[in-house]
Amino acid sequence: MKILNKHQLFMTQAPCFNFELDEDELLDKALEVGFVTKVDEDLYEVNNNYGSVVDEPIEFHQQYGRSR
Repeated sequence: MKILNKHQLFMTQAPCFNFELDEDELLDKALEVGFVTKVDEDLYEVNNNYGSVVDEPIEFHQQYGRSR
């Protein structure tokens, strides 16, 4: 189980989105698609099963980020 705050989520995922989303936008997208779930005030659990297809995980940015 991996728990992140909003800033940590941004720092780990923003480069994958070419920094086109700010912290709030990235968090909103992550919550909307089920990449993270809110567990406490500014704490979010990463969904280990997010995007898995036959046990092959897909990273959040691969599905919703922009290609470089």
